[in-house]
Amino acid sequence: MGVGGKSGIFQAGPHPWAIESFAMVAKYPSAQIMAQDLFSSGAIKSATDFQVYKEVAGLSGLDFAYSDNTAVYHTKNDKLKLLKSGSLQHLGENMLAFLLQAAASSHLPTSEAMEADEKSDQDTVIYFDILGTHMIVFRQRFASMLYNSVIMQSLLIWATSLLMGGYSSAISLGLSFLGVILMWICSLSFSALVAFILPLVSWSPVPYVSSPWLVVGLFAAPALLGAFIGQHAGYLILETYLLRVFSKRKGNLSPVLQAAWAKLDAERWLFKAGLLQWLILLMVGNYYKIGSAYVALAWLVSPAFASQSGWMVLTSLGTILWITIWPACGFLMGYLSHSLGLPIWVALWQKELYVKPFCKLKLGTPSPNGLLEATLSSTRLPKPLKTLTLLMGLAAPFLLSSGMFIRLAATIIGTAVRFERNPGSTPEWLANIVLAVYISVITCLTVVYLLSYVHISGRNFLKYPIKERNKVKYETEGVLVSDANGSVPRSDLFKIQHYLYQLPVLSLADCNSDSE
Repeated sequence: MGVGGKSGIFQAGPHPWAIESFAMVAKYPSAQIMAQDLFSSGAIKSATDFQVYKEVAGLSGLDFAYSDNTAVYHTKNDKLKLLKSGSLQHLGENMLAFLLQAAASSHLPTSEAMEADEKSDQDTVIYFDILGTHMIVFRQRFASMLYNSVIMQSLLIWATSLLMGGYSSAISLGLSFLGVILMWICSLSFSALVAFILPLVSWSPVPYVSSPWLVVGLFAAPALLGAFIGQHAGYLILETYLLRVFSKRKGNLSPVLQAAWAKLDAERWLFKAGLLQWLILLMVGNYYKIGSAYVALAWLVSPAFASQSGWMVLTSLGTILWITIWPACGFLMGYLSHSLGLPIWVALWQKELYVKPFCKLKLGTPSPNGLLEATLSSTRLPKPLKTLTLLMGLAAPFLLSSGMFIRLAATIIGTAVRFERNPGSTPEWLANIVLAVYISVITCLTVVYLLSYVHISGRNFLKYPIKERNKVKYETEGVLVSDANGSVPRSDLFKIQHYLYQLPVLSLADCNSDSE
């Protein structure tokens, strides 16, 4: 694989004992099951001694490899001086701890147990490290249970959301996913175009081998640009549809406000399309028992929970538990989640404001970007995307997968010089296409949430002058707030607007006329 760097596990098994013991005691673990998935699929046309012991002798073990300086591996430039002392120290400390653990272990598996485990797909092991300091190992049986649970609950929540939103909600979901498809098409096209042109304008078909960071400008930048253009095209289509829906349902609103809310809703639907993309990948990975499906789980669950307000998270969990697991616990969580609206009522009571409880928009109902939300329901209105959602939702997925993605890209770059085993037998652009497609795929997978934040166009409504917002406050179906005499000071009105998601204000008389 390479010369130098960290020694990482890229194949293990088939019995899980070895990898589980290694994970318990390794000081600086480095292991990723994605490499094992690639070897098992045949995508990497290579073989190691590990396969001889595993397939011929029927033995279990661990396969280590260095991953730096891949370009010189098995070439005349493959020299011992490239192997630094730190690489040997890293391998030695991990192996010493593992051998001491194995020698003192009283739970060595018997040959019968190993043969039984080899025949069962449920006892294969999923493993990965976190920043080279901790290692996570779990069996396929547990992974299948976890994935199935998340998939079923996600499908239940999606179905509930679409039923609550109605026909227009289903159309919005389809158009938002169209934006994801356009994002993939444009990103792959832009990056592939550079891959074809590069051999024609460069002194070398693969100039990035000596300077790997060149791929950021050569392939990552076009891939990101194409992804943004494709998703923005889908965003414009979705915004046009939502504007037409809002004009029909809320014809008494000003055109400016209709446009602002359509933009907000379009951004939130794009965020949900990213969740749907990762849900589909999780379903595929679970069906084919792909070990690296845990990546899809992290990219689905973390943004989904971060995008929920505390109210919606507890409501969703309470509903699911109430229906499926523990009625008493679910009822309690649902009750507590709804009671989170209490501070709003208290704040309004202290301001001596009155709210009619059966108006079209229920006071205190937040509008998060999570799964359980009927976006076009008459009882909910859009809310701007929050930067905190992005930071909280993407921190864990990036922590788990960014190192693996970068390491795999470095491996592809290093092996680019060996794509052509016989001069003239393959096109010069073949290695570029492989790398361009990989970078485009990683770009589309990882920035699908980020791109929905690029627009932030709906927030422009919050920057309108006070006169403009005051002008539309009697035209909108926002939060219905007023005092008994309609004499609340303007400063207090806008404080309440800011507190209640910056929505405009109606008088109590308008609330009465609308609800009746």
